[in-house]
Amino acid sequence: MKFQKINQVWLAAISITWVAPVKNKVLQKAFCAAAFVLWSISVFAGKSDSTRILFIGNSYTYAGMGEQNPEIPFRLKEMGALYKKKIHTSSVVKPGAQLEQHWKDGKALQMIQTGHFNFVVLQDQSSAAFLSLNSFREYAARFDSAIKKSGAKTVLYMTWGYADRPKMGDTIAYEYNRLGKDLGALVAPCGVAWKCLLEKNPNIELHISDKSHPRTEGVYINTCVFYQTFFGKIPSDILYTIKNKNVHIEGDLANKLQSAANDAIAINADYGKLQRLNQNPYFQSPSADINQIIIYGQSLSTGQQTAPVISVKNYAGNLMLGEQVWSNLSNNLDTANLVFKPLIGRPAISYKKTNKDVYADTAINAGNQINCEPPVLGFVNAAKYHFDQTFKGFPDRKFAATSSGEGGRSIELLMKDCPNRPTKLYNHFVKAIQKSKEAADRMNKTINCSAILWMQGEYNYTTAANQGWLTNTPATKDKNEYKKYFNTLVTDILSDVTSTYQQTQKPIFITYQCGAQYTRDFDVPVGMAQLELANADPRIIMAGPVYPVTDRGGHLCPNGSRWYGEMMAKVYYKTVIKGEKWKPLQPKEITKGSDFIDIDFYVPKAPLRLDTLTLQKAINYGFEIRQSGQMKTITAVTMLSPTKLRITVSEAWSDSTVEINYAGPATKGNGNLCDSDDFKSFETYQELVAGGDTEKERNRFKPRYEPVDKNGKIIYDQHYPMQNFSCAFYYAVPAGTNTLQCKW
Repeated sequence: MKFQKINQVWLAAISITWVAPVKNKVLQKAFCAAAFVLWSISVFAGKSDSTRILFIGNSYTYAGMGEQNPEIPFRLKEMGALYKKKIHTSSVVKPGAQLEQHWKDGKALQMIQTGHFNFVVLQDQSSAAFLSLNSFREYAARFDSAIKKSGAKTVLYMTWGYADRPKMGDTIAYEYNRLGKDLGALVAPCGVAWKCLLEKNPNIELHISDKSHPRTEGVYINTCVFYQTFFGKIPSDILYTIKNKNVHIEGDLANKLQSAANDAIAINADYGKLQRLNQNPYFQSPSADINQIIIYGQSLSTGQQTAPVISVKNYAGNLMLGEQVWSNLSNNLDTANLVFKPLIGRPAISYKKTNKDVYADTAINAGNQINCEPPVLGFVNAAKYHFDQTFKGFPDRKFAATSSGEGGRSIELLMKDCPNRPTKLYNHFVKAIQKSKEAADRMNKTINCSAILWMQGEYNYTTAANQGWLTNTPATKDKNEYKKYFNTLVTDILSDVTSTYQQTQKPIFITYQCGAQYTRDFDVPVGMAQLELANADPRIIMAGPVYPVTDRGGHLCPNGSRWYGEMMAKVYYKTVIKGEKWKPLQPKEITKGSDFIDIDFYVPKAPLRLDTLTLQKAINYGFEIRQSGQMKTITAVTMLSPTKLRITVSEAWSDSTVEINYAGPATKGNGNLCDSDDFKSFETYQELVAGGDTEKERNRFKPRYEPVDKNGKIIYDQHYPMQNFSCAFYYAVPAGTNTLQCKW
């Protein structure tokens, strides 16, 4: 202040002198220069060569020393003094305060505008990142705008999970990093540092008795994180220590705490390499030591009729619980000290045959019902591969494959607490997650469930006797009834998973669309039930239809099963790991012309095309149209644009409802409409050559059709085609209506 007054006197003197014209030009220039220099000094008076930091937060900032002398800022100045850094700190803190409260109070904003700070640290309430996310993001953005206008830099103070809810820290880490990226702000990854420390040193306590606030050890880690956020690497010549009457942090303990802070800075330097490891806040990421993927449903989910096994090698980091992927089918989950083992494909234990036996036994052919290659094998191997390509810094992140379904079952019989069940089929699923958690705990490893895969619907198309909710009732194929059951099942599964694994986020629930050889009825009720529910429920993502992959007349062959597993893995990669929105190829709008129907599609990757190489040409490429109960003759299916096609019929419409069907029963659930997705699969299409003396014996595992390339050659050893085929669908355009918006 004294320096400012002197400057003001000099400026006044110069101004007075300047009133009297100075005729000498040299003197004029001198006076101008002096005036500018002194004006510059006056403007920046009050600033010093110290780093000025404002902390805005609550008790996580003031910690053990109270609001009047917040501990985090105090320790940071103390650490700075040790390493010759001049640090000036100010604080606006209130118990339990959120950023919204600080903004509305106005004091923090006023300090930002007048305090000439280099950095402003924002710390929201400990659960804000998931209980009041919109408020957290909105008011952090408001503060950030004001901070930028003041010339300072925003720093987000990432907090941690509670002692009894450590997984909470993953969500916090994700949200602070996501916000940091969106705002272009720095992130002080204190929460990641806590996780790094506790993973290596679980006996060191960081929380006080309330399981929330930091002990002095936690304050020490946070101080180290902040120092590195502001100033870079901590000097190695002198170890920072804390000594007070209650706690001494020095020597080996100080080194461990500082090492955790160093690790956190390194991990968090790349936004992609987070402990949460995804960009979709709705779904559980593969952030645990073991990340379980569970497939549930009926025979397609279990890989029935998929002899022989083709996924015989372990992809590093992939696991299964016990001796096989199936939690039933003779896998004894009650074995003492059950452990995770490397994931390899093998015939189900109940068949008592090795894969070598399957190849050699000429009595076993494509019609044999052995469970060998369930889709979850292809899913987990592909998902881990894509994960590793995206996050090269996490080779220790493991995936585990589990199959818990049972062939020949309706959705009703697979549900929880269904009264019409001689055995509780759902218990296969429950037991699998419980035993997986026990095994992970014995290994001292964290575990979560990152995805549930669903493949069921065939038995609801058959409406088999005694497969309904009540004894001696048939399985439903009513669209709305199936949706009701499906919604209840998803709710129960996600609830049991999150409670068993104590994970804060729900796993993504990926469903296929039932159909192909099992399709029944012009309005494809089960397939439409699955599609409509996936469109309406954010918990459920539909990967797409199953008809494009190779099969044996209903069940999939080994290639088809692995191929569809990779299709599901592609959706997992796009939604969970990359954070993209996903919907399968399907109609958006249907327009009726004089003698044609135009359909505008949602296309994951345009343009649309008609593919007769991946699968055989279906009648009218899979389309059927009828009016007044009579099938119309389709004369052409043509592309109008990258997302739109036209179906032309032989005569003009009458004034009645027009019904459009794709991949319905007339084509045995097949069609040729797809997009142009060039996504690259992990595995390749394999030729299935068995043992035997005759050509028939050697070809006994071949599917009914094999995809070919543009030269007409079967795609052996080429990557699986990964374009997205249109979902089966049924829509009706009422009489007197020309345009129908499809139900999303």
